[in-house]
Amino acid sequence: MKKVRSGFTLIEVIATVAILAICVAAFLSIFTFGFSTVFSAGHKSIADFRIQEAAELLYSNSNSEPENVTTSEYSNTLPIEIFTVAVDSDGLPVGTKSTDPSTVNIDGSYYEIKASEKSKEVTLEIFIP
Repeated sequence: MKKVRSGFTLIEVIATVAILAICVAAFLSIFTFGFSTVFSAGHKSIADFRIQEAAELLYSNSNSEPENVTTSEYSNTLPIEIFTVAVDSDGLPVGTKSTDPSTVNIDGSYYEIKASEKSKEVTLEIFIP
């Protein structure tokens, strides 16, 4: 008479545990990447807010500066080249722009504002007339 055995063999159990371990490792790597991305985006947002604060302080002519922010003033005029382009009745450009632009100088201050938070650095270039 033959005995009927129920259950799993040792090889089946080891194979199942190995497959489960590979799946768990892949799942955990997705979570760690997601968390690092969230923290990195948070640091960039903080730097963005500091830049916005510095730009508002510059615009209001304040002499104060937020922490971890550097401001550099480069020039006092902004040359703007104006090209002429012919347009049709729908407002779409026709032909090419003129090769001889007019230049207009606007007085003001050009600033480069840099803010950093942990490993994230944000740069804003702004011209205040």
